[in-house]
This record gives sequence, C-alpha cells and structure tokens, in this order.
Amino acid sequence: MKTVLRAFLYLVLFVIIAVVGFATFIQVRGIPKYEVDKIDYPDVKSDSDLIANGMKIASVQCIVCHRGTDGKLSGRILQELPPDFGEVHSANITQSKE
Repeated sequence: MKTVLRAFLYLVLFVIIAVVGFATFIQVRGIPKYEVDKIDYPDVKSDSDLIANGMKIASVQCIVCHRGTDGKLSGRILQELPPDFGEVHSANITQSKE
C-alpha cells in the first residue's frame, strides 16, 4: 500500500511541476505570435463581369449556409446540425460594412 501511495504522490508531484513549469514558460516567453503577410494583388481589377461572376458563385455555393435573416451573406444559426453539437453560427463572409 505504501508503494502505491508513494507512486501516486510522485505522479501528483510530477503533474504539479509540469503545470507550474508550463505556466512559468508562458509567463516568461509569452504566447508565440507570428507575422501575417498581407498579400496585395495589384493586377486584379474588379470590373462588372468579375463581380457578376462572384455573385453567381456565391448564390450557388455560399448562400446555402451564410444567408442570414436579412437575405444577405451575414451569417446565421445552422439549424441543420444535430443538437449534440450545440448552437453553431456561420460567419459573416462579406467585406462590406453595410
């Protein structure tokens, strides 16, 4: 019984040391942050044909999950998923502020 108790105490001590070491590491070094390079596409022009083509693609593919109650791609609650997953929201995928 003493051997089992001693092994359990060593295990608890190891877990405590690991948690404290990890917390200290995060405090000293911080959570890693990475630079995000913004890609600039100077050759892409937004003419009416490209916008119409994008609207056609969005109306076929994206609107299924992302059409909100306002009829725009503003996101909504996904009712099709089983309730086991909880309440899942699709995101607003437009870049427009309107």
